[in-house]
Amino acid sequence: MAVTTSVSVLFAAFALAACLGLALSLLSIARSFPQPVCATYRHWSLALALGPLGWLAFEAADLLHSPWLFIPAKTLVCASFVEMLRALSRLDGEDAPAYYWHLPSAFVAAATTVYVWRFADVPMRTFLLSAILIGLSVAAAMLANRVSERLRSRYGWIVVVAMIVAASAVLLRSVVLAKVAGSTHPAVGDLSLSTLFFGVALLAPAIGTLGLVLIANDGLLRQQARQADIDGLTGLLNRRALLRDSAELLEHTRAHGGEL
Repeated sequence: MAVTTSVSVLFAAFALAACLGLALSLLSIARSFPQPVCATYRHWSLALALGPLGWLAFEAADLLHSPWLFIPAKTLVCASFVEMLRALSRLDGEDAPAYYWHLPSAFVAAATTVYVWRFADVPMRTFLLSAILIGLSVAAAMLANRVSERLRSRYGWIVVVAMIVAASAVLLRSVVLAKVAGSTHPAVGDLSLSTLFFGVALLAPAIGTLGLVLIANDGLLRQQARQADIDGLTGLLNRRALLRDSAELLEHTRAHGGEL
């Protein structure tokens, strides 16, 4: 059991290092983009770092037999999924007050603290956290689909798939934990599966990073094309846009007949 936990700690540490590198890369390019893309990249970078950090804290809690470490572990994991949803919300042009986004993580931290304080000798399960993570993942998938449609991007499906994979992995982990909870001597394989599903759930958003960047890029290209057609002083179509639209209208008239 100790060997399995030690290996899990190493995997979590490796995942954290990889995601930190990806997050730093995303942050380095965020400064060169206007709002809301810059803020979107900042929130997504934070999500990339918080998830594996929470995973590492989970594994350290098992290795050190310290239930109090579950408090920051669960809080960090929840905050990671919240930041992903917030990033997509910023890309959609909306953002609620900061305290609103901290409510899920604060609730998880409070509930875990009470559990550890009152039931320190009872093995902790994460069904409450799983339900919250699944809800956040589904909300993020729906928002990613809406944003991609609004920005007319073809790459929203990447983020949607990543969020669905994350939600599915969390759900499967809950099933494994339910099996472990009903057993007096849980199998090492079940615990390994639980760790595997947890890792997949926390690393799936890293794949979604590609989709997020492509969606944001399509949005910027569309915005630049719109600005190129509008006169900055009057707000009306400029000569370039008028000539292009006139040519399209003439071509349509010739093809379908009728008067111009």
